[in-house]
Amino acid sequence: MSAKTQGFSYLLFLVCEEEQVIKTRGKVFRIPPGHYVYVGSCGLSCSARITRHFKRKKKLFWHIDFLTRACRPVGVVTLAVEEKSLARTLTSLTYIEGFGCTDDREAPSHLFRASPIQVLDLLVTKRFREKQRSQSSSFLKSE
Repeated sequence: MSAKTQGFSYLLFLVCEEEQVIKTRGKVFRIPPGHYVYVGSCGLSCSARITRHFKRKKKLFWHIDFLTRACRPVGVVTLAVEEKSLARTLTSLTYIEGFGCTDDREAPSHLFRASPIQVLDLLVTKRFREKQRSQSSSFLKSE
């Protein structure tokens, strides 16, 4: 599926200054202090979704709505990558079990405890390795 038909995903970076207990409509999450990244989808127009995360007053609906009331959003990156694939890529990081992934049976979470540098480093390194493997296999096939 192309980015044109699937839309975009985003990485929302947050800082939790102190431990938080987030009570959503159906679950309770313990969030230790630290840096976090949340993986979400925003379709073809990310502006409204992302703006919502930076608003303090909003109707609380999604897990991330509850978290952004307790922790401070500090930045965002949009990517033409499918949300679930992006979340699966980050599972080597520490994560908050079951957060933001009620519609994703393959990833254990969409909230990961990591700094922006750790997340971006992981994504770039993974992409570089995939590209190297692809070039190596192309080279071997041409011999």
